[in-house]
Amino acid sequence: MTPMLHKNSQTTKSLSRQWVDARKIPRAVSGSSHPAHRGLHVPQQSTSLNESEQTSAENEGQFRPSRRKLINMSLSTISTFAFATCACCSNVAGEAKASEWTYSPDTSGPYSWPGVCTVGQQQSPVNLLLSDTVHLNSPKYKDLVFQYDAPVDANLINTGHGSMQVNFGKGKTCVINDQTYDLLQYHFHTPSEHAMDGQRFDMEVHLVHKSQTTGNLAVVGVMLTTDLPLGNDKARENPCLANCLKMSTNLVPGVVAPVPQPKLTVDPLKLLPKSRVTKKKTSAYRPYLHYPGSLTTPPCSESVDWFVMVDPMSVSEAQVLSFMKFAGSRKTLGQNSRPIQPFLGRAFDYNL
Repeated sequence: MTPMLHKNSQTTKSLSRQWVDARKIPRAVSGSSHPAHRGLHVPQQSTSLNESEQTSAENEGQFRPSRRKLINMSLSTISTFAFATCACCSNVAGEAKASEWTYSPDTSGPYSWPGVCTVGQQQSPVNLLLSDTVHLNSPKYKDLVFQYDAPVDANLINTGHGSMQVNFGKGKTCVINDQTYDLLQYHFHTPSEHAMDGQRFDMEVHLVHKSQTTGNLAVVGVMLTTDLPLGNDKARENPCLANCLKMSTNLVPGVVAPVPQPKLTVDPLKLLPKSRVTKKKTSAYRPYLHYPGSLTTPPCSESVDWFVMVDPMSVSEAQVLSFMKFAGSRKTLGQNSRPIQPFLGRAFDYNL
């Protein structure tokens, strides 16, 4: 069973010691707009890849310390200088043009995003509280029921700004409190946009769903970490991310490419941690935290229900670096995560 993050978990303590200090974030202060309370300080430099670093990052096993060092150095910025965009707005009405905003520390960066992004009261991402909170096991939301077994066509898209996403047609759904949501797409971030008890993970995947009845969005977030004790780095590879990275070298910015369909190599169930529901055969999933939030990119619309799974999935160090290089247009180790936003009196719903 995948380890759950909890202050009483010996596994979590072991993993926490491996997380770099650079991934710690200041706890969001309700009502504060100071940058220190909205995320990490953004340094004014990027992480460039020289030839020797690229060789070290791509060589399996022999140069693992160098690979981890590159990841730690890059995650310490919690920003990207490659103008990467988030796919959470794709397929959603009111999407802002990618060229109008970036993650860079200038006038187009996160602290300058316009409209609701600046004045909104329910913005995402946030710091998720687990260890410092009394968990009430009477959740407002039932177990999430993922109906991802039907084979459907999917397409991989390069948005042209350091972001890749897998788009789906109808056929894969998630049932939340008896309401059915269609899976629109999934995409990745590095580092994770959400934090858990002040810790950000190596990556995060967002599975974006749309209600068949109301049209509202529900996004399922899953943390990806290189710290799970699964043996060597190869064993930690995420198959869904591997498929995207394999095809990414052939993608033209803004052009759709079919995802290979034999044996359905793109299977979103492989993005979900093992369920803690005790039934032998079930498509119901928990534990997770729910909160009302927003898109994490302009226009930052506040009509999103967030369901963040408590248990992480594995990802290899090589995959993290490959995604960073993609986000950095293969010139720098790019990142595509918005700073942590103030929680402002909202409440978490726990289903543990």
